[in-house]
Amino acid sequence: MRRAMGTCRYCGKGGLFRAVDVNGLCDGCRRPVLLSIASTKRVLDESLKLAQTGRTLSTRLGRWDLINEKAGHLLEFEPRGIPTIDPPPSQLIVIAKRERRVALIAGLQEELASAEGKVELAATPTARVNAFAKTVEAIQEARRSSIGDEELDRELQALEEKARTRRREVQLENMLDAARRHSSRVRSRRRSTATAMFCTSSNVTPQNTGRRSRRSSH
Repeated sequence: MRRAMGTCRYCGKGGLFRAVDVNGLCDGCRRPVLLSIASTKRVLDESLKLAQTGRTLSTRLGRWDLINEKAGHLLEFEPRGIPTIDPPPSQLIVIAKRERRVALIAGLQEELASAEGKVELAATPTARVNAFAKTVEAIQEARRSSIGDEELDRELQALEEKARTRRREVQLENMLDAARRHSSRVRSRRRSTATAMFCTSSNVTPQNTGRRSRRSSH
């Protein structure tokens, strides 16, 4: 439906013979504006799905970033009263930032839990420590990209300290395991040395001990 004597909400041009459609757009603005809105809406719809179902943390975070960016492209239409999406772009930006934060914390917590499992399966002491070292690096990278968000930084700082604590605990466990193995080897060498000394002092070798026992029985 068109209205006569309208003023285009996008270009601001009006006049006695300028008609605008139901969105308040003139003939010159209607097509490019609606195509731009429709294209952005398709990207947003796809991104909203992947932000929820993406397999990796980087995929989910990347989609929330893209949603924030694309919603920003639609902001210019909102104060002009041109319909775009529901919820409006300004609200979607707030939602995207909030959900990205939730996804980030949840994803890093999952990585920390995964590191615990890797420690149990690690074949070497170094691999046990590296499981948590990688998580610490991921949290530090998140903190660097979250400068200015004090609330988020506090949550990330607490998570980083937890990961660092577990890494130190694993390092200590590795040291204790190494000490126990060393002590076991020392005891084994001492037993071997004691056996050899006994055989020497008795003029008995491990090979002929059995022979002497048989002669004694006769």
